[in-house]
Amino acid sequence: MLSEILGRRGIETDVVLNGREALDRIAVRGYDLVLSDIRMPVLDGPGLYRILFQGDSDMVSRLAFITGDSLSTEVQSFLRETKVPCLEKPFLPEDVLRLVAQLTEPDRQNNLGL
Repeated sequence: MLSEILGRRGIETDVVLNGREALDRIAVRGYDLVLSDIRMPVLDGPGLYRILFQGDSDMVSRLAFITGDSLSTEVQSFLRETKVPCLEKPFLPEDVLRLVAQLTEPDRQNNLGL
C-alpha cells in the first residue's frame, strides 16, 4: 500500500519483508528515506534502528516507522527515546506523503500538493 501511494506521486520505492532485507538493500544502494514497520520477522524496527545507528547515523535521520502497536509501553518507550518519526496505522495517503516530505525536503511538501 505504501508503495502504491508513493508511486502515484512519482516516488520510486523498493519493498522488502524485514529489517535484514532492508539492511542488505541499503548496503548496496543509497536511499533518500526508509519507512519501516516496527513489528517484522527476522529483524524488527528497533533492531534495524540500532544497526543503522551504529553504522550509518545519516540514514537514521531518514528513517521513519509505521506501526499499529503504538499503545505498547515497549514501543512508546523506544519511540520516545529515539525520537524517530512514527505514523500510526490506519493512515491516509496524505499522512504518508506529509511524512515523506517532512523527512526528505521541507520544501517538498508544496511539490506534493500538501
